[in-house]
Amino acid sequence: MLTNLPQCSYIDNKPEYWYPQAKIIVKDLEDLHIVRLAIWPCHRINHQDMAERWTRRAVLVEEVIKILLELDIQHRFYPLDINVRTMPTVVSSRVPPGWSQNQPA
Repeated sequence: MLTNLPQCSYIDNKPEYWYPQAKIIVKDLEDLHIVRLAIWPCHRINHQDMAERWTRRAVLVEEVIKILLELDIQHRFYPLDINVRTMPTVVSSRVPPGWSQNQPA
């Protein structure tokens, strides 16, 4: 576990958002030049406010990116898989400009 990284100081400097001493774990080391890390912070909020939780997480990710750029470390974040299970029904009758409402006969 790593504790002297700049992300820890960011998390420790935001006591209203995070509990101190987030866990930073080296998950994998590949070919001696690729390191996979996991950062496990602990929120200080009620998890029923998910919008605020995700906003704080986004700010943390932006801070990590900024720190990596300052240290001249190339980074790559994996894309997230998003599965849409339900979509709300369309209530608009508007049509995009290139479409015509008249059906060809």
